[in-house]
Amino acid sequence: MSDHHIELPPSFSSKQMTSWRPQQEGKLALLPVEVLLNITGEPGKDEQTLSHKDFKNLELSCGVFFRELRQAYYCTDNFAVFHSALRCVDMEAIERCYQLARPPIHLEWKVSCQCPADKPHKHHRPIDDVLECLAIGSVPTDRCIEAISWLLSKGYEANEQKDQIWYRNNRHCDHMPELLIDLLGKTSDKVRVEGICEIISMLRNHGYSLPFHMNLHKYYISWYDQKSKPGLILRSWVGMWHYVLPHWRQSTNFGNVLWGLFLDIADPLTSWKESYQGEAVDIFEKKMQLLIDYQLVELKEVKVLRRLVRVLRENPPNFDLIDEDHDGKEYWEKLCATLGLLRKMAPTRGRLHRFIIEAEWNPWTVWHDYKMQDPKHRANLSHPWMKCYGWSLIRRRNGMWYDPGWYMRAEHDRGNGVKRYKHSLPKWNLVNYDEFVAAVEGPSLKDKTSQALPSTSQDSTVPNPLLSHQ
Repeated sequence: MSDHHIELPPSFSSKQMTSWRPQQEGKLALLPVEVLLNITGEPGKDEQTLSHKDFKNLELSCGVFFRELRQAYYCTDNFAVFHSALRCVDMEAIERCYQLARPPIHLEWKVSCQCPADKPHKHHRPIDDVLECLAIGSVPTDRCIEAISWLLSKGYEANEQKDQIWYRNNRHCDHMPELLIDLLGKTSDKVRVEGICEIISMLRNHGYSLPFHMNLHKYYISWYDQKSKPGLILRSWVGMWHYVLPHWRQSTNFGNVLWGLFLDIADPLTSWKESYQGEAVDIFEKKMQLLIDYQLVELKEVKVLRRLVRVLRENPPNFDLIDEDHDGKEYWEKLCATLGLLRKMAPTRGRLHRFIIEAEWNPWTVWHDYKMQDPKHRANLSHPWMKCYGWSLIRRRNGMWYDPGWYMRAEHDRGNGVKRYKHSLPKWNLVNYDEFVAAVEGPSLKDKTSQALPSTSQDSTVPNPLLSHQ
């Protein structure tokens, strides 16, 4: 055994010593370093070393251990201390871990993920830890922004996770995480929206593109959900993020835009509220001008957009929000009337962006589904097909209710391959909602689907016929 003895630590003034590291004078402090390393295992050489928790306990027991093992503590268990600091976005601890241990750029941990992804992540990188905090709201948004900025400055990657079930059919995962777009669509809090948009801008400035190839394999997504990126950015509460919009190159279903405007103005469940009547129209008009400035719309599309703005200004809803006395149906019909011109337009090839009316989009089905979420409306339903054997309302996994009889008659049911009776139903732009319902219930369709209605429970997981066609 070496006869080298470690001298007792010299006396320090109270200013030189930290309050959390008192001078140690116990027996452990008198042991040689070789003996201490035999106790702990030498980091970097011995395969079996103590866990980071045991290292911490030893460090706190002796000043010599503290000096010799402090760096090893931050490196143990695959930089577990760094991982812990990221999961609570403790910037002081994150910086200390980096200064003492220099965690590698390509770093992953097995986790029990709480991110609202299609499939829980099996592993987290540093960026994923921070985004999880942002997603579940466990940490203020400004701290998440600070942490992501720090990670980017140190060179940590911030592209999309590659362990999702849809990755096999979409290998373009060098873009920023799709989770950010999902979060943007699920909140209307102004501060949170601005924070998410700031993160999106930050990632784009570091070379991460927007997720052009969105995940189209989520079950139970209706075609009027605000999943498409231009459709989402046109919602009133997203804000004027002019540096984001020009980089979204694709088509936008105008029906989604229209439905989003309706919800912003009239739906009581939308948390964003106009601070004055016409605010949503003012915001939409500014975004419309942005589309024009960046040449993302053609002349015919501009005409439709301006017509919509005019209708919104000339026909403000004669109610504050939808309630028992005002269901908003007439207002929705007025908005839908603006789309007639767009239905007749032939698409121009090679454009960076275009507005479209998707062939499967039907505003009266959109309205039918919207009303189905009202318990009083469901209780008063009275359609002929409700008397058919096996009919029942279905509650989908996302909590939304729908009527299978409606889809069997008014739409194309992918579940059992029954085709829509287009020759028996008028085009939606030629009738109002009540007239369309009358046609669906009409005698020409009687008994054609009575044998085909599926027998399902309220918690059925039958695929939604309104799968996204974006």
